[in-house]
Amino acid sequence: QPQFTPRATLAVTPSPELCQMRSLELSLAFASALASWSADAELFPECIAEYEARFLQWAGLSGQATTVVPPRRSDMSEQVWLEALFVSASSQLERCRAEGGRYWEGRLDMDQYALNSTPYQQAVCSICSPQSCNRSEVVFEILPRFMSHQLRLTGAAPLGADLGRPADGSAEAVELLRWADIGIDFALSGADGCGTTSLFRNLRRHARIAFTNNSTMGKQDEDFRLVSSRKTLPTRCMVEEFREKRLSVLSGRRHLLGHSCAILWSMPIARQALASIPGLKVIVVLCDPVGRFEKEVLEKVGQRPASTWFALPELRSPDAKAWRWQRFARHLNDLRRLFGERLLLIHQASLRSQPRETFNAIADFLGRGPFQRGSSFSGTTRTADT
Repeated sequence: QPQFTPRATLAVTPSPELCQMRSLELSLAFASALASWSADAELFPECIAEYEARFLQWAGLSGQATTVVPPRRSDMSEQVWLEALFVSASSQLERCRAEGGRYWEGRLDMDQYALNSTPYQQAVCSICSPQSCNRSEVVFEILPRFMSHQLRLTGAAPLGADLGRPADGSAEAVELLRWADIGIDFALSGADGCGTTSLFRNLRRHARIAFTNNSTMGKQDEDFRLVSSRKTLPTRCMVEEFREKRLSVLSGRRHLLGHSCAILWSMPIARQALASIPGLKVIVVLCDPVGRFEKEVLEKVGQRPASTWFALPELRSPDAKAWRWQRFARHLNDLRRLFGERLLLIHQASLRSQPRETFNAIADFLGRGPFQRGSSFSGTTRTADT
């Protein structure tokens, strides 16, 4: 359903009532809308004519959540809820495309646009429009028509009420595409301090493996911007950025294209997005949690003049969130369930004790041949002799 933000709470809470179509109100509202919109057909004849002719069909393929919101039930796990949101959005997008439509996220600022005539401050949802509609037509014509329709159905606006064209800056629309359109083949991740950077640098040396980014260090534009955008589908802009990277990095070569971001394993939204890319494989580096904890403790000790330092109080302090964040086990089950045989777990110790065997096993997992004879691996103590 569309996500309406009530003025009193400013919380995004999808309303179940938006799915309930009251036949009398629907028919009256639809007739009223057609009468009030007919004059606009001269401005965008093809788009508006197509939308009005099949209004109920386009409206039935709209209204899905496009941004991740909290679960409606407190007993529902975050991952299960995320899967439901992602699957619902992807399913509606495919049905919209099957009808010859384009799929958008529409966002309407009620404070500026509706002049306080509704109890909502902002509305966000998916919009399915005819293929002939461009962004401006969706913003100024399609979005207000659909939102007027939904507000009447929920009783938030009287029958016959029409929101009209929005003022500049009070509405926006971005086209949404499929996760499959991202165009990457695998992702590299790992727990902090476990050797993800070394693995990344060494995999780049393979003759048939390339990456979208040049570093594992966290640039926001290099991890899909998933956490900040919280989208259930990628925007066209995001997809085009990755397509451009693929073209520039591969230059026509038949390489596998990977994406490296060390902390993806701990981001449920990122995991779900990656799992939505058909065939994408994930490599995750693990290491001894006690050793990682010891390293963190020693780093803190080095910053203090005292000769002794106790770790237990630190775990009970307000800063304990930093320690809990590093616990990998709570994420491992979701990774296994989401990716199954598409997931490869690598222990840091194997990168040091058996670098040649480990890196060749990774290349085989990705469907590429072994590293070239004599390849050296940085961060290890051996040189490959294959």
